[in-house]
Amino acid sequence: MRFLSAPNRQFWVSLGGALSLSMVACTSNGASSSPAAPQLAGTQWEVQSIGGQAVSGGKVPTLAFSASMDIGGHGGCNEYSGQVSLKGTALTVGPVMATKMSCGPVQDRLESAFLSALRNAKQVKVKDGLLELTGASEAPTVVFRQVKP
Repeated sequence: MRFLSAPNRQFWVSLGGALSLSMVACTSNGASSSPAAPQLAGTQWEVQSIGGQAVSGGKVPTLAFSASMDIGGHGGCNEYSGQVSLKGTALTVGPVMATKMSCGPVQDRLESAFLSALRNAKQVKVKDGLLELTGASEAPTVVFRQVKP
């Protein structure tokens, strides 16, 4: 087996580096390959289903996004607030704080399920007036319908 001499090796390493850089420059047009982030600032939503189960009757959980991507709403019993960030459709939910009033077993279970799904959301999708939050699995965890302010 024959090894390249130092000058030849330097030439091929330099050429390989230059080709790599030119390939990156040709394929990168400044656009991200991830899907565009949905425009959520200033929108308000009402829960339709959690974990595939329809939500109706009583106080239905809500979700509102401020211009600075603070979130807040009614969890089914208590008011809550927090922050989110979006990168494409990837969602990061920061700490969510809620008041601690009890509203009875049914509303307390609804709120617990909603806040748990919200805290564990990883992806967001908006289509046909619906907002879907998904967790680790790809099935929608929470589905909302848009509410006009």
